[in-house]
Amino acid sequence: MLLIFSSAGCALRSSGPEFPRLEPDYNAKRKLDFSPFAAELRAFSARRAAALDALLLNRTIDQIQQLLHDRRLTSVELSTWYLDRIRATT
Repeated sequence: MLLIFSSAGCALRSSGPEFPRLEPDYNAKRKLDFSPFAAELRAFSARRAAALDALLLNRTIDQIQQLLHDRRLTSVELSTWYLDRIRATT
C-alpha cells in the first residue's frame, strides 16, 4: 500500500498493492547448482551443522567477524554452513 501525505503529515490517499507481495506462482527460477561445493557439503556433518547453528544463529556480523578473528570459525566453515542452509530450504 502506498500512502500519499500532505505537507502537514496527514494521509491523503492510499493506492497500490499490499506489501510484502507474495512470491509469484511460477517455476522459472534458475535451479541452484551446488556441484562446485559437493565435496565440502558431503564432508559437512549434521553434528558440525548443529554446532554451528548454536554458534551462529542470531549473531550479528560483528560477532561473526570476532569468531573468525578468534579462530573459533573458519571462512570455509561459515560458507559451507550457509550453503547447507540454502540447500536445505530450496
